[in-house]
Amino acid sequence: MHDCQIYTSENLASASRESIGGKAWNLCRLIENGIRVPSFYVISSTVLRSSIGLPSDPSRGDRKDLNVDEVRQRLKDFEFPDPLLQTILSAHAVTFPEGQSVAVRSSVASEDGRRLSFAGMFETILGIDHADDLCTAIRRVWMSAFSPTVVAYRDRHGLSGFDDRVAVIVQELVDADRSGVCFTCDPVTGVEDSVVVNSVFGLGEGIVGRGFAADTYRIDRKTKTIDRVIADKAEQLVLDPTSGEVKIRSLETQDRSRDTLSDKELTDLAESALRIESIY
Repeated sequence: MHDCQIYTSENLASASRESIGGKAWNLCRLIENGIRVPSFYVISSTVLRSSIGLPSDPSRGDRKDLNVDEVRQRLKDFEFPDPLLQTILSAHAVTFPEGQSVAVRSSVASEDGRRLSFAGMFETILGIDHADDLCTAIRRVWMSAFSPTVVAYRDRHGLSGFDDRVAVIVQELVDADRSGVCFTCDPVTGVEDSVVVNSVFGLGEGIVGRGFAADTYRIDRKTKTIDRVIADKAEQLVLDPTSGEVKIRSLETQDRSRDTLSDKELTDLAESALRIESIY
């Protein structure tokens, strides 16, 4: 039953957006257009519904019939049955033959859309490399879709009910020494004259999940001139090479006010961002 609900590189092209969610769908589009993406597989949204006994109706994103407290309790109590666990572990072994550390991320049908992004509201768990931890991480991602934060965001934007089309991405964790987010317009004003980059030292969760101070760069689309505001960066998130755990590390004094990215890296990044923009 579960075999067709786990998507690897071999069958991702056949998956629908409703089954793998907006984030995974967009990752597939990037791969189709030759953009490098860290390896991943997807546990489809049908696994959540079938695992805890929710009625299957993947076309609906406004489940007014759900009691959220009951769903969260079912998820807390859920134990992965052996057939499902073995299917997940098989996909994991095929995707990560060298036993790489992974990130476990959400991918919801209503996430990362044109109108609403749900940015930072679903949980992401980093540094997973054991089966027991993997199951716990998957459960935590599922539960985050029914959190008070998501409830409030949906209500604020006029969305009633809940979206139970929650898929999970298991993706290779890049042990980055610098990370960030890139926008092809100003994320506040929407003005499209510059590419905007926010970047930090260490793993990207420091900027998107922990709110660490970040450098801000603006690269003019036409002239390629760069404006920069360098932050006082006190901390970074790192992957401990011994334990595999994600830890907060203080930056050396001389690094706190140092640029995270060079002009060449920023120019290349802006070009890549504009290429990706053209895909959409």
